[in-house]
Amino acid sequence: MKMRYCDVAGTKGTVWSDVDASCEVSDSKAKKVGYDMNAVGTYKLNVNLSNGYIVLTSYLQLTSLNKTSKVARVYQRYTYRD
Repeated sequence: MKMRYCDVAGTKGTVWSDVDASCEVSDSKAKKVGYDMNAVGTYKLNVNLSNGYIVLTSYLQLTSLNKTSKVARVYQRYTYRD
């Protein structure tokens, strides 16, 4: 499996806040069952009187692959850090 890109769609903020977001695929391939791939999103928050950063890491692990029927099963997890 291959992760081609990541996206930060839906992170524009509101009337009371502004969000500057970016993301990067840090590990793009899961070549075999048990391998994983990752993407990291960084969000800079500007909310009225306070500012801060949030980092969200997406982790996808290939748990099974049937090449004949073209079906892949993955385990997905997110970690949050501020």
